[in-house]
Amino acid sequence: MSLEYTKNLIIPENNKESFTSYDNIDFLIPADVSRALVGNQVRITGDLRVLNNGANVVAGDKIYYDEKVGIAGFVSQIQTSFQTKGQVELANEIGRYEGMLEDAQSSHNDMCAGSKSCELKVPLREMSELILTGRETNTTGQVPVLNDPCDFSYKPNICLNNCEGSPMIPFSKTGSIRVVLTLARHQRALFGAGVSATTSFSMTNIQLHYKTAALPQEALPPVAMKVKYHIRQAILSGASNLNAKVPAACNSVAVSFISQADEGGNAPNSLGRQVLPKTTRVQFLFNNSTAQRIQYPINNREEVLLRYLDAMKDGGKHSSMTLKKLKGNESYGVGLSFGEYISLVNDSLNIQLDSAVNSTTGFSAHMFFHSLMTV
Repeated sequence: MSLEYTKNLIIPENNKESFTSYDNIDFLIPADVSRALVGNQVRITGDLRVLNNGANVVAGDKIYYDEKVGIAGFVSQIQTSFQTKGQVELANEIGRYEGMLEDAQSSHNDMCAGSKSCELKVPLREMSELILTGRETNTTGQVPVLNDPCDFSYKPNICLNNCEGSPMIPFSKTGSIRVVLTLARHQRALFGAGVSATTSFSMTNIQLHYKTAALPQEALPPVAMKVKYHIRQAILSGASNLNAKVPAACNSVAVSFISQADEGGNAPNSLGRQVLPKTTRVQFLFNNSTAQRIQYPINNREEVLLRYLDAMKDGGKHSSMTLKKLKGNESYGVGLSFGEYISLVNDSLNIQLDSAVNSTTGFSAHMFFHSLMTV
């Protein structure tokens, strides 16, 4: 089936000169019932500028962003809504999830690929500071100055970019599509010794790019889209139990952790996927599709990580979860693939953890459940 694609771009409905922490960026993709949105092709472009004390960042300021997360770390959540269905996905902690994906699916060298660098992802943390210094202004007869904002092209990890099978989404089924980004606070997006109350970021020239195609004569099959649900819970004791219900059928869960003391500070990386200290046992309890209670205990540290990778991976890709990263308190998580879609609407999932956490060293657990919807 040969289709003619049309490239489109739109600016935010609430467009203004620049967007910064806590701002919403509201896009509305208009519906044309004679056409379909081409899935997995939605991108957001713009320019990013970071200021420290009102001046451009310079090398040595010790201001960084998570090198595996890139521009996604400057976004707090993304809401996707269809005119015909209302909200279909609320992707909370989108930056943290992006980091978990890269941990599980990419190696250190993969960060050099063009598909990563356009999202401001880099192999080394120190390179993120250089990115924030901006691009050179090339003025004839003058010395180039690093003061132009850095540009980005971001493919957000939302349902519109997670289509399986046929990627054609008829507007006759969705109506107009609204995508709303909420930007993160600067302490969430940036970290390092140089980050302070006077550090800020802004985004300008924001556009959303997408493709459409004319509907073929034959009927299109339903489109399956991957969606995710986020739940945050506190861990305040060595023997803790995470309990969650999700309004959907899910096939896996993945959890990353961060010390509560580091989650909101300036210097630490608020998106860090930290090691839960001295974890000796992880047990998952849930009902399968035949209502049988399943208990899945894991006592081996290597198996904990392998099950986490299995829950996050999409195919046989390699990962960057090395012993060096674990020793550096990075790239850690727990998770489980259920092997089938099980309903968590009425039956909850329980994750029991034995660790060295206590009330004075509390941790936050960020749980991501993977589900599927059809349009």
